[in-house]
Amino acid sequence: MRRSIIMGHLHDRLAGYLVLRRAGKVQEVSHGRIIETLRAHDVAAARQVMLDELNESRDAILERVMQEDGALWHIGAAK
Repeated sequence: MRRSIIMGHLHDRLAGYLVLRRAGKVQEVSHGRIIETLRAHDVAAARQVMLDELNESRDAILERVMQEDGALWHIGAAK
């Protein structure tokens, strides 16, 4: 039960980013691959599929944030 609560909170916090990535369009496919590997009890493959999904999400989110908010960033030492 505790894990489901934690995952629920995590999902709620990430929901805005999932919209940025248009996750609804690819979620069924990516989750399907994860479920297939888990059903096959292939831990290594399941781990890799999940890592691939996380990396793709991270890259898409970072790209979007940099495009939209990058102009506001100030690089260098603050005085």
